[in-house]
Amino acid sequence: MPKIEGKDPGAFALPDEGKYIVRILRGEYKTPKESGQGFIYQFWSKIEGGEFDGVQHFDSFFTKSQFGDGLDGARNLLQFGNKAGVLDSEIDSDEFESEGFAEKFCKKMQDRIVGIELRHVKDKKDKDKVWARTSKFFSAKEAGKKGEEKPKKTPGFKLDDED
Repeated sequence: MPKIEGKDPGAFALPDEGKYIVRILRGEYKTPKESGQGFIYQFWSKIEGGEFDGVQHFDSFFTKSQFGDGLDGARNLLQFGNKAGVLDSEIDSDEFESEGFAEKFCKKMQDRIVGIELRHVKDKKDKDKVWARTSKFFSAKEAGKKGEEKPKKTPGFKLDDED
């Protein structure tokens, strides 16, 4: 049995800035609480290989926001899904606002391999706290993951796909 050290609740491993290959462990979504708000998609993944092998990472996407045209989160989510081989490179942003789509999308993302580039950002409220935030997504092939060049299924997401 490996030895472990205690940690405070809320403490977490902070991978160095750089590029990593991650396996998506699970995804979930939350529906809007008020009219005009978008869905919130959340994905947990684990770094594969290197010094931070096994460290978990979290990505969150808001399909609507108060900034710009409000669709940056949806664009980031599309890029994430595309690089995982689940979504085409273009989609109607309203698709992300359907519970049927959200449920199938989160399920299809599970166990996919994606390359990510992490950057450190300071917490807005607690300046001593630093987070690792994804700044770019890569396909498994682009990230250099051997044996993962082709997604498990043909790229392109259809709600009527068989599971």
